[in-house]
Amino acid sequence: MTLPYPTTDFTGETIIVTGSNTGLGQEAAQHFVALGAAKVILACRSIEKGESAKSKIEKVTKKRGTGELEGRESTVTVNVISTFLLSLLLLPKLRADAVKYNITPRLAIVASEAHEQAAFVEQSAPSIFAALNDPMNQQDKYNLSKLLEVLIVRELAPAMTASGKPRVTLNCLTPGFCHSELMRNAPFPLKTLATIAKFFLARTTEVGSRTLVSAAAAKEDTYGKYLANLQVKEPSKWVGSEKGAETQVRVYKELLEILEGIEPGITGNI
Repeated sequence: MTLPYPTTDFTGETIIVTGSNTGLGQEAAQHFVALGAAKVILACRSIEKGESAKSKIEKVTKKRGTGELEGRESTVTVNVISTFLLSLLLLPKLRADAVKYNITPRLAIVASEAHEQAAFVEQSAPSIFAALNDPMNQQDKYNLSKLLEVLIVRELAPAMTASGKPRVTLNCLTPGFCHSELMRNAPFPLKTLATIAKFFLARTTEVGSRTLVSAAAAKEDTYGKYLANLQVKEPSKWVGSEKGAETQVRVYKELLEILEGIEPGITGNI
């Protein structure tokens, strides 16, 4: 499917892009810079990777001046815990700016259609996140981390609304099947199969990054929703099932406990 090139004007806006040292994040950062963003903050796992991305973006866009943030390692920690830790830490600032500048800030979480393939054998465990520490089933961790993102967004959105605080548009999206470095550490034969599939089926990383830019520019009708190919779409049938709804509440509560352990009082930001 052909996706239109992003044209939204981001003049005067500050954009934070996590995972921006490579792949979709880096391509999206380049779009934001080219579309006039006043500041694009690169959130990377290391200063070295951030500097490398900064240099490439400056070369491509002919513009200079970005910063960097360090992240954490491991699939669930990086994709889920760190993502929502940063999100909740940002909410007070986003809301303050909403009032100060009479705007509606946006918070777009990069999920994936891979959430539909998650086996999620941990869903019946007494503690889901504790069960995720099991070194087994590593190949399902990426799919599962993306499923957890979808579930948490669906639970966090109504909680943010119930707070009565200034509105921040929250959504999540899938960039689609793209050429990226995602499978660079995958074991044989998964890595080989993925390489073949990408050759025939994958969209370019730049095209995939357009979905990130679109979600970051989206209006309030995307609030709490899942986006695919620039449009609102229902996530997997399991997510919308009774079991999915029940697990969604458990995952959300467990995550908040983890985040409180990292940053006491952070859930008050919701």
